[in-house]
Amino acid sequence: MSNRHNNNNNNRRRGRRHLEGPWRPGMVLPSATPASPTRATAPVASVSRPVAPAGRPNAAAAAAAVADVPVSPNYRGNLDNPRNLSADIPAGENCATWWTNLREGEREEGGAYRALFDSMRGIGAVSHAVISPRGGGHSGAAAKVEFFERAAVDRLLARWRAGRLRVAGRVPHVALNRVRVAAHSSADPRDPDGPPGSRVLRVGGDPRVVSVANLSAVLAHPKTRVLYGLERAGVVVDDGRRGGARGGEQQRRQQEQQEQQREPGVIDGRVYVEVEFRFASYAVQALRARDIFMAYGRRAGLSDLERALWGEVVCYFARDPCE
Repeated sequence: MSNRHNNNNNNRRRGRRHLEGPWRPGMVLPSATPASPTRATAPVASVSRPVAPAGRPNAAAAAAAVADVPVSPNYRGNLDNPRNLSADIPAGENCATWWTNLREGEREEGGAYRALFDSMRGIGAVSHAVISPRGGGHSGAAAKVEFFERAAVDRLLARWRAGRLRVAGRVPHVALNRVRVAAHSSADPRDPDGPPGSRVLRVGGDPRVVSVANLSAVLAHPKTRVLYGLERAGVVVDDGRRGGARGGEQQRRQQEQQEQQREPGVIDGRVYVEVEFRFASYAVQALRARDIFMAYGRRAGLSDLERALWGEVVCYFARDPCE
């Protein structure tokens, strides 16, 4: 497992982005569009809740334990935090965009983030995205999307102006967000010389603890305070890609059903599986989730088996399919 993890990190180092500007872990909701506390706090994607097979660590017990990882104080757009104020930059350097005229119904079905990110393939790595329900003076749903670099914004606007941007078959309106965000690095502030991060997190280990259901249960406990949007979550296929980024919805669902039925592989004589979470945000979602998973094995109250299995878990960031 260690060789697999190191190889992925080496690959990421070769493709590292060097962007100017400070690391910006915050997320900003436009002040005219307050988040709905009842609809924005739950994961968007539909994820089955865990049922522990006989003789395996119980996922519900996993969720009951709380990881000792602090929550970023600027999560959910705390405008009293200086890092959430509009950057003092010209409009031509703004990396934040504001989308309106999105389908509201997609939100309840868990397809809103999937449709949003599918529309941005080939644009650039996304730093953060949040979807807001109808309200605040805009019809339909709206979204704020931040990119790590301005070039991605220019590509997005060019696609939109050419009439080639669709979200779930609907033409959105895209503009620069009024709260400006400068280009910023995807480096982990605790490891600035390490591989770059992304909103795509992969978790590898024994399938008794590494599964979509079990990992989602760990994140779902209220005391972990992880609020996240999710494009997709599933088992990673052999070629390193999660299927369904392109093609029709029926093809996408068939691919995902096949992934759910995949058998775990064997590495160094041990059963091993990788699960990929495509979160809507890097800093406040993917990075936070990684810290929780990596700290989980140190929690008190775990059985010897659980502690051993969690001790073998590895996490790394994968390439954003929007690049």
